[in-house]
Amino acid sequence: MDKTKIPEAVTTALNTIKSFAKYLIVPAGVVTFAPDNWLEYIRLLDLKNLWGSWIAVTFFLSVSIIITDFITGKVKSNAAKKKAYQEKLNLEKRLLNLTITERAILKEIYTYDSAILPLGDASVNKLECLSIITRPSVSVGLTNFSYALQPWVQDYLSNNSEYFKEDTNDG
Repeated sequence: MDKTKIPEAVTTALNTIKSFAKYLIVPAGVVTFAPDNWLEYIRLLDLKNLWGSWIAVTFFLSVSIIITDFITGKVKSNAAKKKAYQEKLNLEKRLLNLTITERAILKEIYTYDSAILPLGDASVNKLECLSIITRPSVSVGLTNFSYALQPWVQDYLSNNSEYFKEDTNDG
């Protein structure tokens, strides 16, 4: 067993405490902060007098767990959004750094929804390796395949109609 990993029993216990903490906030908060005459009316004053300090500790721990869990969730969510945005920028950068030949291939596929291209062409292979075009498993002859655009490229080209007007890039 790897000593750097937390044992499964500990993580299970922590997850149980974390999920149970939300149910403890309201009752512990009521017993901790409600006025004594109100607690006496609902017959919880004896409970507060006997266990009040432990109930208060339970309340504050529960609040801490919930706040920490919320902040952790937000940090993870923001990190995932930032990563997705950065990945999108990197993908778009790939499109902007293509040669005139590679752009011509894209234009042909974009115009006709697919194109039959030679398997051994270096530009075709580069576009396929960059995940810009895809080759379905259908071959047309021995050395030619039908190619289509990846969905993200199709979306980008649909939203950026000026892309093919800038065919001055030499890569």
